[in-house]
Amino acid sequence: MPLENSSSAARWLSTAVCAASLLVGCGSSDSTSGNGGAAVTPTFDFSTFDAAVNQFLTDNGIEGASAIVVHQDYGVLHTMGYGSYDADRL
Repeated sequence: MPLENSSSAARWLSTAVCAASLLVGCGSSDSTSGNGGAAVTPTFDFSTFDAAVNQFLTDNGIEGASAIVVHQDYGVLHTMGYGSYDADRL
């Protein structure tokens, strides 16, 4: 069932993006163990997040959205444009 207004849709999408960024931020703070002291950016699978955003846009008739996930130590981990939005559209 579509949301009653775009404000509710934007609030839900904002909550989903925040939740994803919090999950990515969880984990060990020791990013240099076992590699000679060089920081290694871990890889994450954002396919479930991307699918959820795409489904939300479809279910609610929203034209598009963009998302960026940033980690305090590793920087930008994921950027994606959904629907008619490019990844760099904010």
